Amino acid sequence: NGTLFVSGCVGFIPETMQIVEGGVEAEAEQVMKNMGAILEAGNSSFENVLKTTVLLTDMENFATVNAIYAKYFSGVPPA
Repeated sequence: NGTLFVSGCVGFIPETMQIVEGGVEAEAEQVMKNMGAILEAGNSSFENVLKTTVLLTDMENFATVNAIYAKYFSGVPPA
């Protein structure tokens, strides 16, 4: 039916499998890049994402992560 399920996206640099340096902002950006690559490989895009779950270790990072998240979803973001 063309549905693509993606899970477990983390801030790894695919070539090295190491967490990107630079803290939560860099990690969130890398997560979204990794997700974008997976979506593209599956013939999809951020426009087709229906649901996401973002896990934070510290709610103080919510605004930072949310701002990065918003860059990748035009219009109304997924649930």
